[in-house]
Amino acid sequence: MAVAVVDKIVRKCHEIERAYHQGVCGERELRSLERCDRNLQRIVYLLSPDTLEDLRRSLDGLRTLISRSGVTLAENVGFSAHRISSGRQGRPAIHVTRDQMYFLMKQGNTVKQMAKMLGCSSSFLYKRSKLLGIPVRSRFSVIDDEELEHHVRRLQGLYPNSGYEMMRALLHADGVLVPRRRLREMLTQINPAATARTWSSTVARQVYHVPYPNSLWHIDGNMRLIRWGFAVHGAIDGHSADRLSELVLSAGVSLQGNQSTTREFSVFGGITFYSLEDSQLLDPSNDIHKLSLHIVLLPEIQKSLERFREAWNNHALRTENNRTPTQLWTEGMLSNMAMDSAAINNVFGENPYRPHNLEAVLAQHGIDPLPTTDDDDDDELPAVIVEQSQINLSQQQQESISHAIDHISDLKIKYQTCCAEISNVMAT
Repeated sequence: MAVAVVDKIVRKCHEIERAYHQGVCGERELRSLERCDRNLQRIVYLLSPDTLEDLRRSLDGLRTLISRSGVTLAENVGFSAHRISSGRQGRPAIHVTRDQMYFLMKQGNTVKQMAKMLGCSSSFLYKRSKLLGIPVRSRFSVIDDEELEHHVRRLQGLYPNSGYEMMRALLHADGVLVPRRRLREMLTQINPAATARTWSSTVARQVYHVPYPNSLWHIDGNMRLIRWGFAVHGAIDGHSADRLSELVLSAGVSLQGNQSTTREFSVFGGITFYSLEDSQLLDPSNDIHKLSLHIVLLPEIQKSLERFREAWNNHALRTENNRTPTQLWTEGMLSNMAMDSAAINNVFGENPYRPHNLEAVLAQHGIDPLPTTDDDDDDELPAVIVEQSQINLSQQQQESISHAIDHISDLKIKYQTCCAEISNVMAT
C-alpha cells in the first residue's frame, strides 16, 4: 500500500515540475501538493526515514518554486445564490429566482450542474423548480419522425459537414430538442456514408491554457466574397484550461466587415454569385446590382450565420463531458466572478476597454495610443476596403422597394425584382 502511495506522490511531483517549466503552474498544482502532503502524513510509519526525508524535501522544493511565481490558494471566488433572512431562528434561506433557473436551464445545464454554479444542493433546486412551476425533466420537443427528418434534411443542405452534436445544436437553434440516440439513428438512416465521413474528418485541436473566459479572443477574416461587397470576420473565445476546443463563437456579416463569421457563403439559397454573373444578371461594378444583392442577401446570410453561431455555442464537446461552449463560458465566469481580472471585470464590473480607460491600459504595456480615423495619416491604417454602392435611397424609397419584394420567397426572383424596383425608383 505504501509503495502505491509513494509512486503516486512521485508522479504528481513530476507533473507539477513539468507544469512549472511550461509556465502553467497554478492553484491546481498547489492543491495537488496539499493532497500529497496529507497522504504522505498518513503513511509516515510505513516509510524509512531516508525515503520520508526525500519526499518531504521534494514537496517543499516544489512549493517554494510555485510560491516564487506568486501563486497562492484562493478563497472561494465563485458565485453563490443570495440568502434572505426571515427574521426567525436558523440559517437564512437560499434565494434562487425564476430568471436564474431559466437562464441556466436554457443553456442545457443539468440540475447537478446548476446546483454547483449556484452554490446550493440539487434537492433544493428540484423543490424550487416545483414551487416556481418550471419543469426540469422531459424538456424534449414533441415531434414525429417525418417532421424530424424534414428538419434534418433541410439543415444538412445548409451545413453538409455537420456531425451528430453540431446537427443536434442546429436543431436546438431552431427550437427542436431531441435525444442524441434518436438523432444518431435518423442521420444514419438518411445517409450512413456521410455519417462515417464526418467521423473520419474529426480535427484534433491543440491544447493550450488561458485562465478565464474572455481572456483571449481569436479573430480572423474571410475575403472570398469581397468581389460582391461582403467582408466577413470571425471571433471565438480561446479559454481552454486543459480543454481541446475553443469556446463561444461570435458570428455575423456586414458590408464594412466589422462584424464576424467563420463561414464562406459563395453559394447561398441555391444562388451562386458567379452563376448570376454568367447569366448576365449580376455585374459587380453596377451599383443597382450591388445594392440589390445586399438588400436581398445580406439579411438572409446574417440569419443563417446567427443560426450557425447559436448551434456552435450550444453543441456538446466530447472532451468536456458533453458540456457546451456556452455552459463552459457561464461556469467559468460564475466560478471566478470575484477574481480581480480584466477578463472578468469586463463582464461583471467596469469595462476596462472603454475609450477613457483604453489608453491607460495600452500605456501599462508600453503601447502607443491607437490611431483614429481623424488622424492625418489614416491612409496608413490597416483596413478592409469594401466599395459601397453610390446610390442613396430615401426612407420612402426603401419602404417602397421593401414592400415590393417582401412577399417573394425565391431569392433569385427576389433579387431580379429588387433590381427592377430600384431602376424604377431611380427613373422617377
